Amino acid sequence: MRKIIHTIILLLVSLTAGATGQEAERIIIEGEEWDLLYCPIELDTALSNGIRRILPDTVMIDGEKWERIEWTSNWRRYIGEWEITNEKLYLRNIYIETIRIVNGKHKFGEAKLPYDSYKDIFADYLTEDGILASWVSDTLRAGKGNLVDYFHAGFDRTYEEEYIFPVTNGVITDKTLYNNFHRMGVGWRQIKEALNRNFPWERFRSCRKVDKILIHTSDYAIDENGRFIDCRVILTIGNKEYKKQSSAEIKAIKEILKSLYPWQLYYIHGKYDHSHLDNPYKITRDYSSEED
Repeated sequence: MRKIIHTIILLLVSLTAGATGQEAERIIIEGEEWDLLYCPIELDTALSNGIRRILPDTVMIDGEKWERIEWTSNWRRYIGEWEITNEKLYLRNIYIETIRIVNGKHKFGEAKLPYDSYKDIFADYLTEDGILASWVSDTLRAGKGNLVDYFHAGFDRTYEEEYIFPVTNGVITDKTLYNNFHRMGVGWRQIKEALNRNFPWERFRSCRKVDKILIHTSDYAIDENGRFIDCRVILTIGNKEYKKQSSAEIKAIKEILKSLYPWQLYYIHGKYDHSHLDNPYKITRDYSSEED
């Protein structure tokens, strides 16, 4: 019962922290630890189910009893530790997260599963150098450093430094290191405020009988200095949709966007990425400003 109560408490805590983002695996690359944004064991149902069947409810650490804890941020219930050795991917360790009460307070830790408890699960992949992940054929991503961006979903986040490496039957066929960055500037809030404040409703006959316009922007081109170059705009005014970029209404939208500076920049995996700016905006007519 106490374990169930601990789990419920921590699930509630993790939910308030945006726990749909998943805890990374670990990988050793050239002697350094990185976050592996991938779950290789989960590629094989027999392997993943086998691991979950052997996870202990309690473990002894330094003579103290710890209970296994389950977080919404770790739906797989374990953390794998991996290593690239001689351009091959090996599973080195498996950990579980633990909890115990010390002086009335929750204390968290982790425990390493004994190798003998799971080696038979990976019997088909045992080699002299360890458990070779030859069941893995995919492109993997590992990161470290500060976060450039983060969303509460799976591994939807970007680190300052990231390796991307394709793997074929456990063999790394290539490895590319990227340095990513985010430069602060104009984002969706500033865009919406500028459109609401500056759109010239009175100039267009199409806007005379409406007080709301839906604007969808996409395909932004921003130069490396943060200056707006162009984007694609689709307007919905009343029951009519405007897609022709040469229309006067769309040109007015782009003039407003061009007046904003500097725009935020995301440089991800060797190129500028402006997809975060692709958003719909609903602007509302302010009749009081027209009266002034």
